[in-house]
Amino acid sequence: MQKQMICHPENHPDLRYLLAKKGKNNLLVVGLNPSRADAENSDPTMRNIDRIAGNNGYDGWLLVNLYPKRKPNPADLELKEETEIFWYNLHLIKHLLDRDQFKIKDAWLAWGDGVDNLNRPYLKQAAGYLYRNLLLHDLNYFSIGRTGKANPRHPSPQSVNCHVGRLEEIELLKFDFRHYVRNIKLEPEIKINGLKFD
Repeated sequence: MQKQMICHPENHPDLRYLLAKKGKNNLLVVGLNPSRADAENSDPTMRNIDRIAGNNGYDGWLLVNLYPKRKPNPADLELKEETEIFWYNLHLIKHLLDRDQFKIKDAWLAWGDGVDNLNRPYLKQAAGYLYRNLLLHDLNYFSIGRTGKANPRHPSPQSVNCHVGRLEEIELLKFDFRHYVRNIKLEPEIKINGLKFD
């Protein structure tokens, strides 16, 4: 698995915008925030992503996140986003799709309840912004199930073991992103100091 890995930036202790295993059939995976994994070192969540993607017919995947700060415990994320890395992250995801280098047709939404529970409004804002931009690409959306709050379930070992089942049996299920946005009330326009950005 390691020889095909792409990580951007390559060896940054605090940030990760992209972790990818390039294949012929690639899946975009959108998580909450990165932990420890990079091009040379995996972590349990990355291993779950690789196995679930492979079992569902994808030999490649691109893992991006709503926010790029490395924090094994998302509760340690700052209360207010760092504007520069927040926007760079969102624009990088848009750029990956616009360039179509990876021929992505499917997206696995996987951020879990942290988008609600952490009192970090920028996470929900990032999800709403991505919604607007991902819609331009006519993607198919999947999850491995919904949480009790109807968020797309995170692929961490704890979540998988407690709520989903055995890795080899997990199927990616259709996820109605439009319905989710209406019911979760994601904010598709980001407001900073009263100004709207899109």
